[in-house]
Amino acid sequence: MKVVNIEGIGDVIFVKNNRSKKYYLRVNKLGEVRVTIPMFGTYKFAVDYVQSKKDWIIDGKSKISAAKGKKVYSIGRIDYNEKFSISISTHDKMTVKSQEEISRQREIINILVPSTVDIQNAELQSIVSEHISKIMLNAAKNVLPSMIEEISQATGLSYSGLRISSAQRRWGSCSSTNSISLSKNLIKLPTPLINFVIIHELCHTKHKNHGKYFHALVDSYCGGKEKQLAKELRQIEKVLL
Repeated sequence: MKVVNIEGIGDVIFVKNNRSKKYYLRVNKLGEVRVTIPMFGTYKFAVDYVQSKKDWIIDGKSKISAAKGKKVYSIGRIDYNEKFSISISTHDKMTVKSQEEISRQREIINILVPSTVDIQNAELQSIVSEHISKIMLNAAKNVLPSMIEEISQATGLSYSGLRISSAQRRWGSCSSTNSISLSKNLIKLPTPLINFVIIHELCHTKHKNHGKYFHALVDSYCGGKEKQLAKELRQIEKVLL
């Protein structure tokens, strides 16, 4: 077995198999690229073959990443709501640089990546993801505390503490001591849905279950739109989480 790092694709595993009669290329469920080389085959031909199938490999890895819930980033800008955007563009340096920008009350995360490296490169995707994750956490810590405090005062629902987490599979939670935890991913939601999640968790300070009294309380603070907002949240979390 031999592992070769190919630009724009990442590590490729080459395996010599004397029983094989031809070259086989596949992307397995883990996103690994594996090539089987027949008895009289050569590594050079196998590498050339992989490079000729670059687009197919990238597409396959992207589909697997998406199926695993892993975000695949591309060049361009995404406006998640009226206050938060992520922009990825290229520059002529070999480093990844990130910065925050405030423009007309919109917070924009600008990520600059090397123009000479394919954005689909697995290592580059990982680095971009780390940059975005760190800045999102800081942005959430700047935005969410004031939002929950405003809603708390408006509803009269008090909480004992607040923690901004990096949770990937849930928007928020409320502890037995009425301490609220909110995911940094909330800042990707439209403002009405952020407010809905906050109201939902604050209502858990009164009801620790999801019974009829809990839902009635949430509905009363959502203008009778709890079911509609819950449906919208379920639809959008399929894309964001």
